[in-house]
Amino acid sequence: MNELQLLDEPVPLDKNTIALGQKYSIGVNWYPTMRLNLAGQYFHRIASYSEDLFSSQHQRLLDQDWNVDDLNIRITFRPKIPACLGSLALVTRYDFVHTTIDGQWFIEGETLAELQSGEIKQHVISESLNWNPLPRFFLQASFSYVLNQTDTPANNIDLDPQTSPTVVNFRNDYWTVTSGIGYIIDDKTEFYADYYFYCANDYFKNPVVAVPYGMGATENAVSATVTRQLSKNTRLLLRYGFSDYRDTTSGGHNNYRAHSLFSSLQVRF
Repeated sequence: MNELQLLDEPVPLDKNTIALGQKYSIGVNWYPTMRLNLAGQYFHRIASYSEDLFSSQHQRLLDQDWNVDDLNIRITFRPKIPACLGSLALVTRYDFVHTTIDGQWFIEGETLAELQSGEIKQHVISESLNWNPLPRFFLQASFSYVLNQTDTPANNIDLDPQTSPTVVNFRNDYWTVTSGIGYIIDDKTEFYADYYFYCANDYFKNPVVAVPYGMGATENAVSATVTRQLSKNTRLLLRYGFSDYRDTTSGGHNNYRAHSLFSSLQVRF
């Protein structure tokens, strides 16, 4: 991609950007019993961005490489329960994601050496449940917990006269809960309701040397949906939703409560 910006500057920006993406993956599945499945996967993803800089006045990012390694393990279990209780499926999953970010900058006519500008480590634990007690009725529930930390070289820099870094390692830990129920009222009408909860407690107050940052928030959301098959080619959807959001990072200035109504009409030809 070629970018030329003829702005009112002594040296206009003129550059070519080249992007390259690669992904390599390997996985395995094992069925020790008819009701138990074990699976594992590993993938390595590369995203590289490089620039041919012909002219520029200010500092520019010349090259950046993202290397992502993801290892995940999944267990699926379908326990045997009485026929009157329908069917049940449980899925447990663990992910470990490691990301490194390397960059090279051009500043005041000088090309700096390529350095690692960031490292991200993420652990994700999740559990989901699907239960069909009746042929036309189902329940779903899921839970996830994420531990995420970003490390940068700025964490080792203390600005005089302070004795603590202005930019500390960034955490983005949170957990979520979702649930839903669905019921087929008749051969043309379906009902679905769901609930969502989100919580993050990463707000970091460092006013002596920097502005506060980090997500500190909770959110509750619920919705109900009815769909009706009006004809062979026409389908109507009606949905009501309510959301309550509380934000600590902004001091409560981004708090809100919202009601929403949504409808759609699908016509197939």
